[in-house]
Amino acid sequence: MWPGVPRPDARTSRAADDGVLAWPACHPREIEPGSAGASPYRHGMDRCDECAYRYDGVAVTEIPDLLVALAGDYRVRLRGAPSTQLRAHPLAATWSALEYGCHVRDVLGVQHERIRRAQVEDCPEFEPMGRDERVTRDRYNRQAPHTVADELGSAAASLAETLRHLDDRAWQRPCVYSWPARSRRTIAWMARHTVHEAIHHRRDVDRVLAAARPGPSR
Repeated sequence: MWPGVPRPDARTSRAADDGVLAWPACHPREIEPGSAGASPYRHGMDRCDECAYRYDGVAVTEIPDLLVALAGDYRVRLRGAPSTQLRAHPLAATWSALEYGCHVRDVLGVQHERIRRAQVEDCPEFEPMGRDERVTRDRYNRQAPHTVADELGSAAASLAETLRHLDDRAWQRPCVYSWPARSRRTIAWMARHTVHEAIHHRRDVDRVLAAARPGPSR
């Protein structure tokens, strides 16, 4: 357990698996329901129709090892594919495989900082990370794939280590998350969402790399 973390009122606490927690200090203005409209998240952010990920299918105790294993999957792809294919944009309005790798690396880092903050603040509100802006600002597609793979692995390991030290009450700490709609969430939900990001974008990487590979010569 993190030192100095306030304890929730037992009357308002729910299980970490709920994902949305009633918390006395968590009353941000104009909270919207957890609905994503026309996005693939049509079920209150409990599953993704595109990749079939179910938030309730992952126990919080599984998350640290899952993140480390997923980082290994990205390492294989970022170190195994030719640089030209990793940087290619074979699909319209879609990032390159390298850009997806950079995004997942940054998601892991941002989520880690958010989770640490939520352990010492009452219901912090997290602003969007600026995912599209980072692609251009940080020149994702010009970064070295091997370096990105190493940094992604380090970010996953660091986040996993923090998550391993959370007890049941720490998993229940609340926050306000801005995506896909501004909603109250728990750290348990946010950690599961981070796993989803890595799983979903691994699928994107595979799709882009398959499209970038040269076809058979005639």
